[in-house]
Amino acid sequence: MKKNELVQKNTASIPTPSGYKSIELWQGFVSPENISRLAGDEGSKPMLLVSNLNRNFDRLGLMKSVFNDFKIDLEALSKKPAIDLVKSMGIWVTDILPKESPISRIICWEGFEDQGRDLKKTFHKKAFEQGLVDIFSTIGLIHAKWPGEKAQSLFSVLIGTGPMGFSPTDVSNCIISAAQETFPSLPAFNRLFLLECEEAKVEEFKDEMDKSLGRTSINIENDSAIEQMKLVAKRILDIVVHKAFLLKHKEVQLIVECCHETQKMIKAEKTSVKVKAELVTRWMLSGRVLSEFVIAHSLDKNSLKRWKENKEAWLSILGKERAKSGSNAHFDKIEALGDQFLSELPSVNIVEGLNYSTKIQMWMIQNLHLLRAYGNSVAHFGESNKIPIGFGQEDLLIVMSSILRTLEYISKHPIPIKLHN
Repeated sequence: MKKNELVQKNTASIPTPSGYKSIELWQGFVSPENISRLAGDEGSKPMLLVSNLNRNFDRLGLMKSVFNDFKIDLEALSKKPAIDLVKSMGIWVTDILPKESPISRIICWEGFEDQGRDLKKTFHKKAFEQGLVDIFSTIGLIHAKWPGEKAQSLFSVLIGTGPMGFSPTDVSNCIISAAQETFPSLPAFNRLFLLECEEAKVEEFKDEMDKSLGRTSINIENDSAIEQMKLVAKRILDIVVHKAFLLKHKEVQLIVECCHETQKMIKAEKTSVKVKAELVTRWMLSGRVLSEFVIAHSLDKNSLKRWKENKEAWLSILGKERAKSGSNAHFDKIEALGDQFLSELPSVNIVEGLNYSTKIQMWMIQNLHLLRAYGNSVAHFGESNKIPIGFGQEDLLIVMSSILRTLEYISKHPIPIKLHN
């Protein structure tokens, strides 16, 4: 692939007291242009992770060309590290980089050879995972030492899959586990970008992420279920065609794409269909996005303000609880905020400024809630260890039908006036 080409392959999030933190997998090179494209709007420069170093700098692999592109002399920077944790963690951090650089600092990990645990020879899951915990924890140390910087993201290649030679499957599980442990303690940090140009590695890592999220393919071997899928997809597209204003919104465009892909997948002569995990996930996530779009535009300004105030109060309480308990046990209460958000809908005018007021039926509120719940189940780590595991054809049909019902609702009862603008 071209040096500055980027393709997003997967994304997922981790709930924390300071909001959701994401892990994003991209196929592409770590280049100044790609970093600027992905994190250029954050308001602060991201950091870069370099792993499996030694002081001879002969194990950089693909990162050699990266440093040539960035015009960085890592060996020179290593002589005066801003943070030196090599003896305890095998980690050191560079000083602040020049203004013209798209990154603020580099976190360098030398591995465990000096501690008698040569990860290059064999994969030690606990040791590798602890190394990642140390790396992510260093972000918090950097934020504490230089409060004005507040880098919101970290870029890395698929750590461990280069000169170390570990499988993307092993690495994926360790990265997710380490992120779940450390990200809740990093309020200013938001995103981990993983970039890899080798397609085979990216696909293996992507598949393992899907497994961790409980994203599965669905086999549909029932003629009536296949017919129902075709009918629902067609009805959704019919609504969008007749209510053209809907297509102006990306939330609806995502659903249209799912419909076209579903129609392409189902052929008239087929009596069974395998819906790939990627398409199942897109249906689930598109439903959640549509639901939250409708909810956000159904509340008047006072209700939105009240909900935001309640959310901030909850997050403050959750942060204090976590500090006391040292665990993530209370994070699931964040989900209760969404329930509260939904429960306010019946008493709120749908369209502010119109000559009439109305209320949303409870069954429609539950329809929106259902879409949100299905979407959350494939978007956040931590859901796949609950039962039931995976989805069946009924789940996909429920989500598609709920999306159809929601589109029918907003086409007949336009939520805010600005939907038409």
